[in-house]
Amino acid sequence: MAKATDISAPILMGNQGTENALTGIDLSSKAAFENALRSMGGDQAVQEFIDQNPEAFMTPAEQAKLEAVGPEQFWPGYSGSNLPAVSLGRAVGAINPEPVKQTPIVNEVNEPSTNVSVLKSLLIGRGLPVDLIDSSINFLQGLLKDGLDYPSAVEVFLASKEYTLKNGTKIQSPFYEKYGKFNEGLKEPYSPGTLFNVVEGYKGIVQKFNLNEKFASDDSISKYLKNRVTVTELDERANTARLKAITSDPMYVESLRQLGYINASQDLTDFFMDSNIGTQVLEQNRATAAFSAEALRRVGANTMIKFDKEFFTKMGAMYSERGLSEAQVSNVAQQGFANIAEQLRPTAKLAGIYEKTPETDTNVLQLQKELEAEQFLGMASQRRKKLAELESATFSGSSGTGGIRLTNTPSTSLRRQSTGLI
Repeated sequence: MAKATDISAPILMGNQGTENALTGIDLSSKAAFENALRSMGGDQAVQEFIDQNPEAFMTPAEQAKLEAVGPEQFWPGYSGSNLPAVSLGRAVGAINPEPVKQTPIVNEVNEPSTNVSVLKSLLIGRGLPVDLIDSSINFLQGLLKDGLDYPSAVEVFLASKEYTLKNGTKIQSPFYEKYGKFNEGLKEPYSPGTLFNVVEGYKGIVQKFNLNEKFASDDSISKYLKNRVTVTELDERANTARLKAITSDPMYVESLRQLGYINASQDLTDFFMDSNIGTQVLEQNRATAAFSAEALRRVGANTMIKFDKEFFTKMGAMYSERGLSEAQVSNVAQQGFANIAEQLRPTAKLAGIYEKTPETDTNVLQLQKELEAEQFLGMASQRRKKLAELESATFSGSSGTGGIRLTNTPSTSLRRQSTGLI
């Protein structure tokens, strides 16, 4: 008969693999072992462990009595080498295990133990909540009854869609059905505990902001996970969409549509909660939308400004990379496009006079691009400079009716009033 000082804690727990869950713990220490077990399963796990392994935790007096009267009298129901799960009535805290080999605990009909308390402890140690584990008890017991050891049962529960029992019956893993499926196809799968917390976090945000359930669909969740969107990031997205809706800037929404970020039937929430893109791409798109909105405020026949999607997208990416916020991007764009709005029409008029360039959409857009490069990239427009010089020379070299004629032309009038070309 083994004594208390000869019992290995990991083996008493039902399988050698349990030792992996207690790596770094001094299992010869009563307090350390009890604390480690409690951290995985709470007081219940400690007590159930004691109940399942009574011989390992006997006091010296109980050891002496066992040796004196024998196991048949000491344990009612004792049969052969089997140790029944008899509680000694001891309070939690009586653990004092020492390492030695021992066969796994079996029940009175020589079948593998189906006690799931240790299995629950291992799963809790992997970051899963007790209620999820409790709802999966039938599946877990089925694995143990089929002969799986604890580590194998844990892996089947967490990583397998289904398991075929020895009798041919297939059972579905509750964890895989709800969470494990989202790891399929990911280059870097999430750990079970992280996967659970992230998925539930996504769902919580949808409820918190009263969003459309489509953002908590399996498809959306899969894409968020694929794009490594954190719960914190998604929460910020949802809150920003809420705030943007309150301010209700029609130019911002229109810029999203013209940029192709949302369609006519979608709104701000669809943009910010887009599961098809990660945080970095979204930040670029937000900067582009803020930049474009300021241009849209000045688009029209009076200014001749066009929606230059290619350039706007380029600037959004540049400002995002530099770390500018949406507000900062808006300020830069507001100043730049205010200047372009003053310069574009007069410059187009001068081009018509001195270059004989017709004011077609294509020609005006080309002028706009040159002015955009000047305002936002610091690239001085040599063309605008030359046109200004031609106009200045013409006006300075004219006298009499000629000078009056140029002064009264629309281009000269606009130039004097708005552009400061001379």
